[in-house]
Amino acid sequence: MGCGVWGVGSRVWGVGCGVWEFYWNFCLLPLAFPSWEGLGVGASCLPLLGGVRGGFLLPLASCLFPIPYSLFPIPCSLLPTPYSLFPQYITKMLNTSTEMIAFPALTETLTLELEQQQKALDMTNQIGETSGTLAIYLQELALLVFEDWLAKREPSLRVERAANRLGDSGLSQAISKAINAVCNLQIGEFKICLIPSFGFSDPFVNLPQGIVTIPKFTAHFYVVIAIDDDLGIAGIKGVNRYDQLVIDISNIVVDSDHNYEIPLSRFTMSGDDLILDLQCLSPQEIPLPEIPQPSQDYIKDVIEILNQRAINVGQWLYNQIDDLAQELSWQLLPAPSPQLRFSRTPAQELAEIITIIDIEIPAAAVRSYRDFQLAGIPLRLYAITWQLPQFEPEGDWTILLILGASPGNTPPSGIKLRITDYTMVLDQQELSTNEDYLFTQFVGANHEKFLATITTAEETAQMSMLFEFKGSRE
Repeated sequence: MGCGVWGVGSRVWGVGCGVWEFYWNFCLLPLAFPSWEGLGVGASCLPLLGGVRGGFLLPLASCLFPIPYSLFPIPCSLLPTPYSLFPQYITKMLNTSTEMIAFPALTETLTLELEQQQKALDMTNQIGETSGTLAIYLQELALLVFEDWLAKREPSLRVERAANRLGDSGLSQAISKAINAVCNLQIGEFKICLIPSFGFSDPFVNLPQGIVTIPKFTAHFYVVIAIDDDLGIAGIKGVNRYDQLVIDISNIVVDSDHNYEIPLSRFTMSGDDLILDLQCLSPQEIPLPEIPQPSQDYIKDVIEILNQRAINVGQWLYNQIDDLAQELSWQLLPAPSPQLRFSRTPAQELAEIITIIDIEIPAAAVRSYRDFQLAGIPLRLYAITWQLPQFEPEGDWTILLILGASPGNTPPSGIKLRITDYTMVLDQQELSTNEDYLFTQFVGANHEKFLATITTAEETAQMSMLFEFKGSRE
């Protein structure tokens, strides 16, 4: 740079005076660059041209001042570039600036090509809906950037994205909106998952719960890719393995958006580490959960789990019903008592059903019911839940569901009840002509969710409810 001035932090080397430092940062720069958009620089770049911000290091020539030379504390003769060349110099500087940007927190920095951005935008515009399009745009852009990076770094490795489509564009789009990640990518025999991150400053990663709990979407390696459209750059922020990631999230509670907020520092692998493992490791060294038999019901149920609000049956233990349960008209029932023996109440009817199906219910169990209609069929669903003893290996809580016709109505032959969690369809039953009720019981851990789906005999109508147990008043 010759006698050029370098911006470091908020200091300008060569000025040597706090007055000139202030004058440079707050007076001269706004005069020099009155319209940042006209130069193609995002507004977020404005504080960066004065020095280092968040890891940026950008050279500044001392000649680039649209004010009289007499204002500067250094001789004009020392300026390395004639003032008349200002437009050409700044154009060249902006064209090469992305190559000079360094992000200490990143293992790789990449340039976003206009062609990549347009291709991602075209893909997003193919979706008629407006909700979730930003997530799909970031996912597509992250995939294009990753493919380009891998092709340049190691041409012998190639990303296969065929499995990412799941054979149904509608399901694929629904999953992309519900899970902000690019799942089911394949490099050789390894599964890869990309996690897009908007911007570079966040020290945390929003990790979708589904990509580590749903066997279909798990991967051997998870790659966090930051994207900044304004700066035209992307970055590989870090990589983690499935086996390590499961340990990292073991003590983190899922938020209301079905995400784990995990520190970026847990993604300790670099791009070089990823390429090395892809070439040297065997997939068997990072075992993944077994994928159940493909089922359209399962995929659709998982989408419902990801998008529905859950009824917290844990509150029932405190004689409380959450807002969602109230909206769905769930009613808590009193415990059985001799006084109810000869009255025809929901509590007494439930007591008789429990006697018939012969299931032992602890005294601490909480009972509830809901009346509703499905395709004009009047139905009643009972739910009984209780906590399991501490250190019970099977889980923390259990719930028993009993489905039948509302009192005074004929049992609806052919009605179906299906229970699904993140991993598989756990149970599916159909009411036969000689039965009055369907019942099923399942066990889960705290915060684990189960979807109950009720379908008519012809499968022309269905409804679903999502149950969750939180072991406190949260």
